[in-house]
Amino acid sequence: QQAHTTARSTKIHQMPPRIAIKCAWSGARQTIPPSSTTLTPKTTLAELLEPIRATLPPLVLEQGELLYVRQCIKASEWPSTTLKMLGIGMEDGGVLLTLQLPSSPPPIASSEPTAMEVDDTPTSIKMTPDQAIQLILSSNFDTDSKECILTLCKMMDNVIAKPGNEKVRCIRLSNENFDGKVGSRRGGVEFLLACGFTYR
Repeated sequence: QQAHTTARSTKIHQMPPRIAIKCAWSGARQTIPPSSTTLTPKTTLAELLEPIRATLPPLVLEQGELLYVRQCIKASEWPSTTLKMLGIGMEDGGVLLTLQLPSSPPPIASSEPTAMEVDDTPTSIKMTPDQAIQLILSSNFDTDSKECILTLCKMMDNVIAKPGNEKVRCIRLSNENFDGKVGSRRGGVEFLLACGFTYR
């Protein structure tokens, strides 16, 4: 009896790459929901970001840049730039794209001021508190904006409640808690300057 061997071809379903978006100025990350869009080599960056578009700051959608392996793609180019053009393959397991603003505030250097304090002397303020709040809301993710504004409100409440307390009138810019919630958020320091704080 002759044995016959039947070869069967098994089609392996390949999962699309897991893509995460990182905010350069705050470190916040958002993962593109796998079920929200069908990724193919022809998927554009605009289509990729569509599921999280509502959570992105308006300023990012207008002037933002996406970084990937030394490539910088401006917001105006997102509709015409595909994953294939960036070299992102469907076999890639995880991909991290970084969002940044051209005017993202640089990290504080050692030669720059290390603290801020309340200055009771009348000065010429370039930005009002309301304008600073709008800057926070338009430049950061919703959760980051909320955390930043709540922290600023608490700081202002402390200054009003304890006007003679130097601890609440002076802020160390290197403080990890302050930097994580306010200092690294675009508009946070501008709000403090608008409220009368100055560098020292």
